[in-house]
Amino acid sequence: MSEFFKEYQASNKGKELITLLFPLNNNDRETSLVNFWKKYPNETTAVAEGFHYILKDLSENKSAEEPLPAYNLDKEFLDVVVHEILKNNNYFSYTKAEDYFRTIKNQSPAILKNTDYLFQCLSNNGQTTISNKVELPSVFDEAAKEKCQKTCISAQTAFEEIEGILPSIRKSNLMILNSQPSKDESKNIELKIAMETFEESKSIYNKLATIIANSLPYINGLYKRFNDNVILHKIYLVYLAKFLTSRETKFAVEQYVFNLAKTNFDFTDPIEMLKKNSKQQNGNEDLLINQFKKNLQEKIVKLECRYKKRQLMIQKAKGMSVSKIIKTLIELSEIDHTDIKTHILLAKMFAEYAKKASVVQQRTNFRAQALSHCAKATAGIDDYLTLQGISKLSERDKERISFNKTIASIRLPLIK
Repeated sequence: MSEFFKEYQASNKGKELITLLFPLNNNDRETSLVNFWKKYPNETTAVAEGFHYILKDLSENKSAEEPLPAYNLDKEFLDVVVHEILKNNNYFSYTKAEDYFRTIKNQSPAILKNTDYLFQCLSNNGQTTISNKVELPSVFDEAAKEKCQKTCISAQTAFEEIEGILPSIRKSNLMILNSQPSKDESKNIELKIAMETFEESKSIYNKLATIIANSLPYINGLYKRFNDNVILHKIYLVYLAKFLTSRETKFAVEQYVFNLAKTNFDFTDPIEMLKKNSKQQNGNEDLLINQFKKNLQEKIVKLECRYKKRQLMIQKAKGMSVSKIIKTLIELSEIDHTDIKTHILLAKMFAEYAKKASVVQQRTNFRAQALSHCAKATAGIDDYLTLQGISKLSERDKERISFNKTIASIRLPLIK
């Protein structure tokens, strides 16, 4: 059964906006709310209150027999709402933002699409996943499409060159890591060559990676502003995969990410092809299209979670508190539960906490958390291997053994 929203008293500006929204139907409410935000970008409190009002009103007037369409507010708008909620600690009579967002998500029939994105924004502390301080077009017309295509061609060229350089970087880096002081002059010469190769290749690599990184905010901005454009969903997915791949040099890129990164940018609209396939198979056209969009969005969420996790590790190296990192990692693990490496990382961190805890109850709680994430990681190994595209039984067995050893190294000291 759906939860009822709590009562909330809006500000004077919020009441003015609600008065404008009150007589409108759902479609016009959504349009008017977004237009108000674009016209008055500084009135974010009123915008958030208008957002709350239309959701609460739809929740109270929805019917299971004749459900009204869920609101489909784009990510750029949701970014603003979540940032406003967290900035002012205004949770619309709830004690935590999580509780408010959970009430939205638990409505049946649904009242808002993209509810998972609310939690994603929350894990980013109300900031957009990727900074969007770039100039964006007001419409995605042919000129905007042409600029986007040129950006993608540049990224594709850089990525292909990166693919060619990576083996050299990894080979020379491995030789450097495994090197030991030697009296053998030939080995010293080999090491010197490896170091020179690494530095030279890394310099070229960094320049190429920067080309991809510099345009990511632009592609991300297009994706968020024109959220209904399926072509931009496809483009953003591939671009983000290429970006993540270009961030890794010392270690092998996750195969799932690399497989997506190797995909070429495709500016063809898939909707017409889906409609054609639906007619040929006598299928439900809307169902087929919605499933395609859902699958695409799930892939984007997976990559954005990996991006956020990478940013967290950078912040950790800069001294961010471990408790904040753990909190965000838990949120990421709930958004994308298929990434067992997140569970393994959490298990390690909780196990370390358990070792250091002086209070028995704390130690018990940390130990339980570590074991819980070990169990989740173990349960998800096969699905994770499938996600990586590993189908050969011998390869799956090898990877499964490796993961089980890693998990056991965390788990066994906790149960002794």
